[in-house]
Amino acid sequence: QRYGSAREVLGDLAESPSSRTAAIRRPRRARLRGWPVLVAAIVVAAVAVPFVLRWRGAATSGNQPAPRLAVVGFADLSARPDSLAAAGLTALIQVGLADVEGCEMVAPEYLRDIQRRRFGSSFAAIETGRALVVAREAGATLMVSGELVQEGDDARVLWRITDLKRGKVLASGKESGTGRSGVADRVTLAAALRLGEITRVKNAEPPKLLAEAVTSSPEAYRHYVAGLVARDDGRNQDARREFLRAVKLDSSFAMADFELSRNYDSIVESDSAKASAERAWRHRDRLGERDALLLEAYRLFLDYKVSQADGLYTSILSRWPDCREAHVARTYHLGYFNRIPQCAEAAREGLRFYPMEPMLLGRLISSLCALGEWDEAASTAATV
Repeated sequence: QRYGSAREVLGDLAESPSSRTAAIRRPRRARLRGWPVLVAAIVVAAVAVPFVLRWRGAATSGNQPAPRLAVVGFADLSARPDSLAAAGLTALIQVGLADVEGCEMVAPEYLRDIQRRRFGSSFAAIETGRALVVAREAGATLMVSGELVQEGDDARVLWRITDLKRGKVLASGKESGTGRSGVADRVTLAAALRLGEITRVKNAEPPKLLAEAVTSSPEAYRHYVAGLVARDDGRNQDARREFLRAVKLDSSFAMADFELSRNYDSIVESDSAKASAERAWRHRDRLGERDALLLEAYRLFLDYKVSQADGLYTSILSRWPDCREAHVARTYHLGYFNRIPQCAEAAREGLRFYPMEPMLLGRLISSLCALGEWDEAASTAATV
């Protein structure tokens, strides 16, 4: 049949029984089939979406690097400030938190170097604004800082953990007691617990007591800190005298013997350097992981095992790229054994972190001259 117009087609369709059935039943069948599917989809989404979000969050957080932790100089607010008290307390807390799980510790010597270049002093405490500058330049994301108040043998310490990206204090506390070592233990334990909460590290090992990790003699520790201050000021003879006093008061003070050995090595007293290094090695259980590896590499150098020493220094720098001692020692040892190209490259790498370190600059200049790289040698010398 041929229709004369569209109106005729529509009229015929309207009168068709099949069309009427479809018109009445199709929507109802669609609704009956669609609602159960829709309800099921909503239920699945309600269950699955939170799970997926949690999974993605866990995957993202697992891929995130560990926060970098900087322990900056504590300020001494005592009525009669002791020039070494706050520096000693800061160094103890740095040792206590050095191996805390969930964080990557910024090397204390890197912080001191930045502070010296920026503000003219390495060990002195600085006000909060400057401390933030130092910690951020070191690439830290979390900062531990605080104040010390001493009254006779009693000490009170206020401490805080700051999120450097947001400038927000995440945790704080107050600890008190007799003697800096005991107070430093309390600060270290409290800060480590809060850091565990911040980084979501569960069942972390508590820090060792500082008397076990460093020395049980407060007087020995005081001489050790005085030696570090003298060393950083370039007063090597004064530093050696202080380290000698420290090990005389505590013969198991491995950190002091290690520093004493390096001091002897700098003046080419090889026998004394080896003797001090061996004493430190016997008590290496009182060193942190990084310092124990540094001592092992140093002993390999003293035994003329240069390739093994270089390999260990390289391994240390892969984990602690801002470790001044590893940069300086590796560069010095490669130069000592006349490995000139490697020495120049090691010096360049160290100067990325310590641009004014005299030994690195000196080794780089001499290596460049030996390699005939006169232009780079001249430009490097111009920075000194």
